[in-house]
Amino acid sequence: MREKYTTRRRALRAVASLGTVGGLAGCTGTGDSEPTPNADGPTGDESDTATSGLETATESDSGTTASGDATAETVTFPSSVGDEVTATQRGDGDCAVIFLHGVGYGREDWRPQATAVEENGHIALAVALNHDDRESNVEATVGAVDYLRSEVDVETVVLVGASAGANAVVKTDANTDVDVAGSFVLAPGRAGDLGAGLSGRKLFVVGEGDSQRFVETTKQLHGDASGPKDLVILDAAEHAQGVFETSAGDRLQSLLVEFVNTVCSMA
Repeated sequence: MREKYTTRRRALRAVASLGTVGGLAGCTGTGDSEPTPNADGPTGDESDTATSGLETATESDSGTTASGDATAETVTFPSSVGDEVTATQRGDGDCAVIFLHGVGYGREDWRPQATAVEENGHIALAVALNHDDRESNVEATVGAVDYLRSEVDVETVVLVGASAGANAVVKTDANTDVDVAGSFVLAPGRAGDLGAGLSGRKLFVVGEGDSQRFVETTKQLHGDASGPKDLVILDAAEHAQGVFETSAGDRLQSLLVEFVNTVCSMA
């Protein structure tokens, strides 16, 4: 596999561009509206029981992505316990971003963010998670890091997760021995007691009007984490990836790209 992916990296390196944006500083903020409860569904609360429409780690598509995106390819690799994991890979570079989706979303829902990361000269790897088995999400994330280091020769890894995917980011960073340079944690609802175990640069983001559980968990993780760290509270009521579809979506996208560029430039 190494020959396949290193050859692809050399071919793409000629067209990749690197845009480095300044670091985040003093970006804690709140909106003016009162928090309101969120609706259930793709942009609502995650629950202990998986619902219909969840993407699993054993997708059937292969080759190029089902969307026909010419700049992306579907890859598979083993999780830390040997289960097959499917992901969409874009871009080239020495720094890679692993995207972990929330309940009701899939790996292709990260396409706008993954494309932005690719356009800034980095690799984007959007992983298909199985929310029927939350522990498998950590195993899949560890497998993704191992794949990027061993097969793609990546030097720096950044984790990006939303909701249940954010929980996987926190658990992977705090509870395993993987080496990550940064974690972008969007509206986590669990693992609030693991903040002290997080490493690297950290950015915690949540909508002010998201359900209280997600707001409080995000604040708790930020409060317990060591620096460098930042907390951004957006003027938005949608949950996690749902914020990208609101008026706060452009700011959230900018925060993500800026964070990735900052971490990648400091490695």
